Parts: sequence; structure tokens; C-alpha cells
Amino acid sequence: MVSNFLHQYLEVGKQLELTAPTGSFLLIENEKPHVFISGGVGQTPLIAMLEQLADKKKGTPLTWIHGCRNPDLHAFKERIKTLESQQQHMISFSFYDEAVDVGTNAIEGWVDLAKIDAAHLPQKANYYLCGPSGFIKKHVQYLTTQGVDIDNIHFEEFRPASLQLN
Repeated sequence: MVSNFLHQYLEVGKQLELTAPTGSFLLIENEKPHVFISGGVGQTPLIAMLEQLADKKKGTPLTWIHGCRNPDLHAFKERIKTLESQQQHMISFSFYDEAVDVGTNAIEGWVDLAKIDAAHLPQKANYYLCGPSGFIKKHVQYLTTQGVDIDNIHFEEFRPASLQLN
């Protein structure tokens, strides 16, 4: 909603009054593994969390799972590859909706956690999900059926907070 408003109603040179970001979708810095799961632009807040961990927690296992239409529309693709090459304990998986000739750790279709080796989805990890409500519900349900405690699953949906999981 905000980006649409900015593009539609603001002109170059217009001044805005801004405040610090607020909310409850925050990185939890502890020694547990961290798993980031995003769809489309949902990776935007997650990339900042990933970079913060990559800077501070060099030995912490990190799993990055992202889904988008195709490799050409995969924002931050090169940044993720760079971080993965710098982090001994990081692995990334990309899901692409459209049929493409995919490479290592790239999977055709929508994000499906069942297609990822369970070793990369540990029960005792911090999980961060960002995407539309249906995306979040699907993956929260899968993770909890695999024994992940709901208290270790943190999420934010694309639109104003309205998703209830209790």
C-alpha cells in the first residue's frame, strides 16, 4: 500500500516526514540455527536479518528459502550467492514457479518445504516467514507437524497484520 501511494501521489523533490520503523517482526539473536522462508518481495525484511546474522554470528547455521516466478525476477539472487559463499554454515534454496532449467538448490514449483532435506529445517531453530497469508499458513502448518514449536516461528504478511494462527 505504501509503495503504491508513493509512486502514485508523490513527485520528485517532495519532502516527507519519516519515523523509525516499528513492529514486532524482529530478529532473535541466539545460538539456534535460523531459517528464512519468503515468497516474492517477502524477502525484503528477511535479507536485512540475514545480513545482520552473517556479520555477527559466523558459525550459526543459516538456511535461506525463497520462491519467486523465475530466476530473472529473483531480487537479491546475487547477494544471497555472495553471502552463501562467505558463510560456511549457510545454504540457500530457490523455488521458481515457471519451468526453467534450474541449477543446484533451485527447485521448480512453489515453495514446498517437504522438498528440502529435514537437516536444513531443524526443530530447534528460529523460523522467519514473510509472504502472503496463505503462504504463511501453509508453511506454519508444515513446520508444526514436523515438531517445530510455534513459539519459534515468527512471521509477517505483506498487508496490514490480520493473520491469526491461534
